[in-house]
Amino acid sequence: MWHVNNVGENNPSYKGDAVGYEAVHIWVRKRKPQPKGCEFCGKDAPLDLANKSGKYSRELNDWNYLCRKCHMDSDGRNDQLRASGKSRKLPNNVCKCCNVSFHPSYREQKYCSMGCRSKGQIGHTVSPATRERIKKALMGHEVSQEVRDKISKSKTKGEGASRLCQEKTVCV
Repeated sequence: MWHVNNVGENNPSYKGDAVGYEAVHIWVRKRKPQPKGCEFCGKDAPLDLANKSGKYSRELNDWNYLCRKCHMDSDGRNDQLRASGKSRKLPNNVCKCCNVSFHPSYREQKYCSMGCRSKGQIGHTVSPATRERIKKALMGHEVSQEVRDKISKSKTKGEGASRLCQEKTVCV
């Protein structure tokens, strides 16, 4: 017959801190209330029960509820993943315009911001079709002969097209 005072340390099957990984997590979950957000960053995300010391004891102060990112950071698993090369997180890039390190959104991202992207592409190529569209758009408008000469002299990859963009005279 089961007795009420046969619970915890009074139970002959009680193992103390020698209990397994799952059992100690269940024990802590029953006794430590889960907060609304991560105890480290405060993010409202699914929370893991994380052990601080790595000893998995029944000491409630040795446990935190952390979001997955903070849990993996505290365990050092994110660093190990990056070092192994198996991380899905892309490595930081250096902006081609301002030489600042940034975290890219996609693998081929070369610039840290739209501002740097527009500055970095000043020397972009102007196709002959685009050059013709610019000429047609300027026909009938008062444009100095100097600007018209620049448009006609600009090469597909030449300095003329990029200079027009830099001077904000004509840019597509």
